[in-house]
Amino acid sequence: MLKERIIGQLKTVQKYFDNSSGCLEEKDSEFAPAAGMFTAAQQVYHVAQTVDWFVEGVFGARGFDLNFEQHIAEMRKVKSLAAARKHLKEAFERAFKTVSAASDEEHAVSIAAQGPC
Repeated sequence: MLKERIIGQLKTVQKYFDNSSGCLEEKDSEFAPAAGMFTAAQQVYHVAQTVDWFVEGVFGARGFDLNFEQHIAEMRKVKSLAAARKHLKEAFERAFKTVSAASDEEHAVSIAAQGPC
């Protein structure tokens, strides 16, 4: 039951993000609100990174990778909205697979082990 709720929440997040960013086209890939800010493609890629980061942090052996400079450097290389969207789709697929593979008991332990916010 917990597993299904988590998957449902992930699907809702994915749908909301896809809907809210769906108006962006490939020609918008390198748009940034101001110089030095992340581009549209980098923002989408950042969401993918965050999905992967959280799943690894909760379920992976490595835990939360706090090397944010490396994450930002990787994100800054992204120039294509299509590539960023592909990475985001794959990140959600990995999350669905990871969540589906764990039992409700494992989910409860993983969530409890993270402690209070």
